[in-house]
Amino acid sequence: MQNFTGKNIESLILGCTHYPIIKDILSKHIEVGIKLIDPAVSTIEKAVSVMQKNNMLNPAKTGGRMEFFFSSAPDHAAHMVKIVMGIDNPFINNIDLDRFN
Repeated sequence: MQNFTGKNIESLILGCTHYPIIKDILSKHIEVGIKLIDPAVSTIEKAVSVMQKNNMLNPAKTGGRMEFFFSSAPDHAAHMVKIVMGIDNPFINNIDLDRFN
C-alpha cells in the first residue's frame, strides 16, 4: 500500500478475487478519503444469475467441498488460504490463463 501514498488517488478497485477478503485490512492502510470499490457482491450476483439461467445451481441441501482456483503459485496459494480462511490442506486448483486467450 506504500506505493499508493501521496499519489492523489480518489478510488481503489479491489480487482483480484481475494482482495475483498482483506478489505478491512487494506482500508486501515490507505489514505483517508480514498474510496474502496469492491466488485465482489455484483460479481457473485452475476455468477448466480448465469448459473440459474443454465440450471447449474446445486440443489443439494448438504454442504459441498470448497475448492480454490489460482493462476499461479499453488504452494503459496495454499499457504494464503490457510492464513486468510483458516483452512488446513485446502483443495487448490491451478488454472492456466493462457488457455482462455
